[in-house]
Amino acid sequence: MKKALIFLLFAAAATSAQAQRFLTDMMDTTTTIGKGLYPLYGKHDRLRFGGYMQPQFQWAEEKGTKTFDGGDFAPNSDNRFMLRRGRIRIDYAHYNEENQPLALFAFQFDGTERGVAIRDFWGRFYENKLQMFSLTAG
Repeated sequence: MKKALIFLLFAAAATSAQAQRFLTDMMDTTTTIGKGLYPLYGKHDRLRFGGYMQPQFQWAEEKGTKTFDGGDFAPNSDNRFMLRRGRIRIDYAHYNEENQPLALFAFQFDGTERGVAIRDFWGRFYENKLQMFSLTAG
């Protein structure tokens, strides 16, 4: 048993994990379709989407429990799934001809069963002549 556990730990540590894949990683530029997708990706690379979802499972000892976190349970239910937090973030970066940033905008909102709320909404403008300051508002 101990040898099997050590082998599994070694095998898990030896394998490489990849948390994120990009469109260019999956694009085969040796094909006609891949050659057509690559310029499209370069054109729209300035817009990024990200986010996460956090579900929650609740269990009560009795059906129809009152005043539990997340509201009362349904009359014939003692368990449920809820969306505790779901966030989506949109980032946009605008560059000049020298590939220097001119502006960066971020918009993030939080959605739950209770509604939608804005979490982040800001913009940053860069000064590229002296490269000494930027203005952030939001």
